[in-house]
Amino acid sequence: MASHCRIAPAPPVHPPEKVRGGGGEEGLLQIKWDPLPRSKWGDDSISYILYFRLKSDDAINGQWQKVKTKQTYHYAVVGLDFYYLPYVVKVQAINKKGPGPNSTAVIVYSAEKLPDATPTFLSAVAVNATAGRVKWIRVNNTREEAGGAVGGYKIDYWPEGPQCKGGGYLEARATSVNISGDVGEALVVGLDPWSAYCLNIQFYNAAGLGLKTDNYYLKTTGFPPELYPDYVTVISHGKDSVRLLWKGVSTQSKEEPIRGYSALYWNITEDIRAARVVDFGMGQTGVIHGIEKNTIYRLVMLAYNKGGNGTKSMNVFFTL
Repeated sequence: MASHCRIAPAPPVHPPEKVRGGGGEEGLLQIKWDPLPRSKWGDDSISYILYFRLKSDDAINGQWQKVKTKQTYHYAVVGLDFYYLPYVVKVQAINKKGPGPNSTAVIVYSAEKLPDATPTFLSAVAVNATAGRVKWIRVNNTREEAGGAVGGYKIDYWPEGPQCKGGGYLEARATSVNISGDVGEALVVGLDPWSAYCLNIQFYNAAGLGLKTDNYYLKTTGFPPELYPDYVTVISHGKDSVRLLWKGVSTQSKEEPIRGYSALYWNITEDIRAARVVDFGMGQTGVIHGIEKNTIYRLVMLAYNKGGNGTKSMNVFFTL
């Protein structure tokens, strides 16, 4: 008849693993760890003892705070003045026979606080018909000013006239874009051509958003050219060059004035992503140098203005 052998209870011989934490509500120190597997309890029940102290305290004589719990987490109240400070944390398992070894000590930060700082607006300028570049002076990446660690910046923008009063129905329906990281500018895309917008900026960290800046004005440009250069012709020019001739385009309603013409050309064995770009300015003829013999090229032309690049012409094939 088979017999069963029961191992006598003993203190745990393994520490809890993956001690971690951070985040949570302002004024708290949030600590978590993985539960010790049942096979490592050493008895039929188990608890945990959590130790934590400020890292800045003396490593030998510093006052450890001690908490006993059945849970695998603990939210310690450290107070609003102790936001985003590093704490040394370790955990041990304990059963009726005694405590086990401590886990490796780790650094856990208390929760951040809502930031008081506001970025300083510098400029909002149209890049083309559908995008604008916004610049600001960054919030200093310090505990005191950022309220913790820099999360990023939030830009709200909405259609409105130059008065940019804000706070009303239009701003309530604003579109938002979050720009993560310690940055001082952002490209806002997806705007409508020939349109007026207002915007403001907020700094944020893990605790939430800071105060908004005042509202500022941004006006996008008109449309890029819809028409493309016509009658594009490639003729011989030199041992490694060709001359282009074309018929220019005229602008239409709500299009910005033409600023110039450019050509994109590439080896037909490649795709347009490998194209080289040549800018000819306002002329209606130009020369491309560096053309290789025994190579067939594909070429397109376009007009451009403040609104961006216009429609590409039909493909033209050429070789020396």
